[in-house]
Amino acid sequence: MSLYPTAIPNTTEYPDRSDDVHWIYAARYNEIKNELIAIAKELGISPSGAQETVVARLNLTLQNLDEDTTPELGGELDCGENTIGFTEKANVSSGNAVTIDWKDSNKQKLTLDENTTITFTAPSNPCTLTLRIIQDGAGNTVTFPTIKTVDGAGLVNSESDGAIDIFTIYFDGTNYYGQSGLLFS
Repeated sequence: MSLYPTAIPNTTEYPDRSDDVHWIYAARYNEIKNELIAIAKELGISPSGAQETVVARLNLTLQNLDEDTTPELGGELDCGENTIGFTEKANVSSGNAVTIDWKDSNKQKLTLDENTTITFTAPSNPCTLTLRIIQDGAGNTVTFPTIKTVDGAGLVNSESDGAIDIFTIYFDGTNYYGQSGLLFS
């Protein structure tokens, strides 16, 4: 078996394509192989003499792919019939204030046990955000940051004990646009 495959593996060589990560690795392997062969030729080293370098570079690249927490896509992401999940970050108000950092998660919750002023840390890019507010007592109010609403009146929360409100917010890179679903039961 050659260390340098000539193409991305096909379904005959790898019949189980349920894990496309192998295909991504194979594509990246071929890119690295071609880069290193070109460098070896420039340095006057035979490609076979660069074999250990290829293996070491490939292993480092695969390790970096596994550890990359901010991968960037080169095109559209098609999830087919699958979903993308988010962890709902729990926030706690302290001294009547809380900062919701949208870089931590697109889905966040806040349990109210006091009147609270919310500030936002903007996400890196335009996206849709969800904030769930749970009333842990009666009469606690929220002061929201500037969020554009349909009627221009801003968002308000339910004040009854045990109320659950869900706020859907679109961030366009500059402004927040929101709507509310109140009194879920």
